[in-house]
Amino acid sequence: PFVDGFLDVVIISATSHHSNTPEVLIQEIFRVLHRGGHCLMLNDPIDGVIKQFSSGGMSVERNDHINENEYGIVRYNRAFKQAGFKYKHLFSDYYDQMLSGGGIQSGTRFTVLAKTVATLWKIAFLRRFIKKHFLWIAQFVFGFPLNVVLVKP
Repeated sequence: PFVDGFLDVVIISATSHHSNTPEVLIQEIFRVLHRGGHCLMLNDPIDGVIKQFSSGGMSVERNDHINENEYGIVRYNRAFKQAGFKYKHLFSDYYDQMLSGGGIQSGTRFTVLAKTVATLWKIAFLRRFIKKHFLWIAQFVFGFPLNVVLVKP
């Protein structure tokens, strides 16, 4: 029940995927933020192409009673633009540490690919390049989590 432009900052963590209409949620966040306000959307699961093939989609039981959804990064980006936000996606420190520290265990999903990327990750300029230019691919293909800063212009 906040009035338009009332808040400076909105922080939501692992939340938007519980909405059946993330577009409405994002529009509401835009409405309650004042001009120059920020929203941090953190740790939301993203639906990735490979997730669909490897898991066969989410089970019905998981969706029952808690509105557990995963939406694709394309849908989120479209919603950010439609609401009027400027946005910047952030690469998760968790994945940076996993790849930097060799935390890839055998039996991990996509082990061979993860170990290959971890080897390339040790090369500083490649790490910076991948983090800057390939995050959307990781989100689209593998379903890397959504970590984004939204700004109301």
